[in-house]
Amino acid sequence: RRIRKFSSPDQEPQELSKLATSRPGSMRQAVQASVGSKWDMKPGESDPQEAMTYKPLPLAAGSRKRRECYCGNLLHGQVDESTLRQVFNRLFAGLPAFYERYPDIQDVVIMVTFPDISRGMFAFVEFIDEVCAATAIEMSGFELFGRNTRVGRPQGFLPGKMSLAPPMDVTPLRRSGLIPATPE
Repeated sequence: RRIRKFSSPDQEPQELSKLATSRPGSMRQAVQASVGSKWDMKPGESDPQEAMTYKPLPLAAGSRKRRECYCGNLLHGQVDESTLRQVFNRLFAGLPAFYERYPDIQDVVIMVTFPDISRGMFAFVEFIDEVCAATAIEMSGFELFGRNTRVGRPQGFLPGKMSLAPPMDVTPLRRSGLIPATPE
């Protein structure tokens, strides 16, 4: 299996093979040299300030289903959109990683939907991006009106070809007791 990484887009694979035949170990050196090139860097690695101020993708960039979570075991008649919005905003406010990634975001919830069949016992919450949705799932089990709220992916959710975004670290919430000490 060959690794093909070049230090510039116009570098030809033949150049690497010439290096490989010139002396032992040269191919390894050529590949190692190309790994650290500007073409292999992720956004934000070259500029530490850019890495600190993460901006969420535009809403059209990610599927709505990837930003949506199911919230169940809600107390009938007591939980509404503003309650869920307020709870999630307070939970996210307790995460230092949230302020590092989203310094200008005050409201992580885009929309809350209570399906007619739910009778107020469950809802679907759409977040600003996939990272926040993944983080909300890690928060599953927080107490709301004396009940442990379950947060997860909607039934029938399929991630598709792309992997899901990793969540932010929720350890500060676990330590403070706002969410269960062990993930549900």
